This record gives sequence, structure tokens and C-alpha cells, in this order.
Amino acid sequence: MVAALATACSESTAVPTVEGTFGLTALNGQPLPYDDSLGCCVYLAGRMSFARDRFDILITSRTKFNQQIADVTGAGIFKQHASALTFQQDVGDAPFLLFDGHVSADTIRVALGGEGPGAPDQFHAIFVRSP
Repeated sequence: MVAALATACSESTAVPTVEGTFGLTALNGQPLPYDDSLGCCVYLAGRMSFARDRFDILITSRTKFNQQIADVTGAGIFKQHASALTFQQDVGDAPFLLFDGHVSADTIRVALGGEGPGAPDQFHAIFVRSP
């Protein structure tokens, strides 16, 4: 009985791992494709990958005025503190700012872009672990 209780407690407090690849499934609470009514683009796909202390991100969009497809990429160092993630980009396109990362089970939620946390032009993204 005590062993079962100890096992149940350790399972419920386990810190989720972020190793692997996560596909972008939603922006600002809407499934992809996401039409940014305030911006230039329709966001089509994306992914984040994690290995050791490194991350990389790719977001694919289509511009509304000429229908051109473009990828924005970034990479850098991430740190995990329990379920919180912090990011420091050191490679990639114009600073791909990532804020307020949070991992739970097979889902990562992250605020990205904009002028910082809470800015009106910031996206709230949901990435789900890819099989």
C-alpha cells in the first residue's frame, strides 16, 4: 500500500520532458491555418524541436497580398525549470522572440513575437508532440 502510494505521488509530480519535436496546432486559440486579421499573413504550419539544451523553431506562412509562402526560423538555447521554459535565440531570422513557455504532458504553450509579454501583436501558440 505504501509503495503504491509513493509510486502514484512520484508519477503525478513528474516533470514533463521536452526532448523531441512538437507540431504547431493553434495560434491565439484558433486552429491552423490561422488568418492574422491585424497582420500580413495566414499561418499554415510550424514546429519546435528540442534536443539537450537546444531548440529550433520553424513557422510557415502565406502573405495575403501576393500569396507567397515563407518560412521564419530560429534556434537557440532553452532552459527548463519544472514546467516553465525560457528561450534565448542565437541563430535565425529576425529575432524570433519566444516568451512564457510552459510544458504539460505532450503540449507546449508559448507566447511568441511582438514587443513582449502581453503586447497586442503577440501570438499564443500551442505545439503538440509529434509521433
